[in-house]
Amino acid sequence: MTLFPTTIPTSDPHMSNETIYGFLCRAQGAYWARVRLLLENWFAELPPANRTELKARFERGTPEQVVSAFWELYVYEGFRRSNFNLTPHPDVPGTTRHPDFLVEGDDLSFYLECVVAGDPEVLISSDRRRRDVYKSVNKLENDQFWLNLRIEREGESSPSGARLRQRVDTWLATLDHPELRRRYERGSAMPEKRFPIGDWTFSVRPLPKPDDLAGQPSRSPIGVFPGRVGHSDVRYRISDALALKARRYGKLDHPYLIAVLSSGTFAADDEDIAGALFGGWTLVLHETSDAQNPRSESTRADNGVWSATRNRGLSGVISARRLAPWSVNTESPRLWLNPWAERPLALGLDWLAETRVKDEGTLRANPAMVGPAAFFGLPQSWPGPEKPFE
Repeated sequence: MTLFPTTIPTSDPHMSNETIYGFLCRAQGAYWARVRLLLENWFAELPPANRTELKARFERGTPEQVVSAFWELYVYEGFRRSNFNLTPHPDVPGTTRHPDFLVEGDDLSFYLECVVAGDPEVLISSDRRRRDVYKSVNKLENDQFWLNLRIEREGESSPSGARLRQRVDTWLATLDHPELRRRYERGSAMPEKRFPIGDWTFSVRPLPKPDDLAGQPSRSPIGVFPGRVGHSDVRYRISDALALKARRYGKLDHPYLIAVLSSGTFAADDEDIAGALFGGWTLVLHETSDAQNPRSESTRADNGVWSATRNRGLSGVISARRLAPWSVNTESPRLWLNPWAERPLALGLDWLAETRVKDEGTLRANPAMVGPAAFFGLPQSWPGPEKPFE
């Protein structure tokens, strides 16, 4: 069994309605072939039952589920390379639930759970509606233009992508490609038209194709997709994901480690993880003899996943941020150990960066002793030296 099918790849960029697996199945060139080969090699090391399950998740999962499948494959490979044996979905005394792995090495055994903390459900639902629209618009019959598509107003219902496509098609048919191409090459502004569709409003600006490409169909006519702006409650999403998994299996007979990948539009940095685990920063005022000038002190609030009384069964956390199949040679996950753990985890792995709590309560961050490229046996330029879409 292989992870990827034998296909004739195409050179189109990643489309918005594709999973990373769907894109890798068809991406052309040596750059992407090396990514596929690496994942195939990792996939071949899985136990047979795991391969069947994981391949189904890659092939039929939502974009979020495919990221989760990749993360599980990555974590498995990391511990396998560290000379651990991993048993998938082991039985756990006192519960019918099964963590992802029992990890066993020399004089060390622990349970391991993999979780992805991505965008909140409201954002995921929004992205699904957007992807449906993009998928429909990418069926445009006009082959003279690429499109710069913007969302001026996002509604709460699902807009009709077919209706938007038909209206854009009709408008594009009225435009003079040679004239707009000359204007584009002079740096002149392109025309723009708004399309109200239900409770949404879209804005479309044509990007005239060069003459040698005009008339050729595009797999993805949308040349510029609308982005997102805003802020995220990423620390709280990390906290919620970890707290839920920390209590999932009750009192365990081995140390327990959760590997969390922060993904999505807004991904957690190390301070977000520190805040999720140990509490966010807060300002405390202390009275002094001068009532007009109290002394202030920054300290962590007691609202983290870990404390002397909370989630002591969770021995540690591995965190990673926006890790993708093509960035495994540049990103080092980080190990955080619980200073209050009921079952401390004596785990030191050279491929993990590490943050420990010092005696005075401050956090000490250390880099990984072995870089990810060296750990996975990859050149620093991998998956190059070619550019992704050369």
